Amino acid sequence: MSDLEKKSLEAHVDLCAVRYEQLDNRLNKVEQKLEKIESDVSDIKSMLNRGQTAQYRVLLGTAGGVITVLLGIVGYLFVRLV
Repeated sequence: MSDLEKKSLEAHVDLCAVRYEQLDNRLNKVEQKLEKIESDVSDIKSMLNRGQTAQYRVLLGTAGGVITVLLGIVGYLFVRLV
């Protein structure tokens, strides 16, 4: 607190208004940055979910192919032995 503020309530009120405005501006900037981070995290989450879905499809397709081949081999062996 400056000497001017100590002597004049009006000066104190004016300086507090300036300080409040500066603080409000800083908080608004922080809020905007947090909203951007939240948006980016949401985008990353969506990308990861899409990537996992694609990986599951590949895994299921590969597993289905392997099972089909194994069933074919078992069927072939069964027919040959019977």
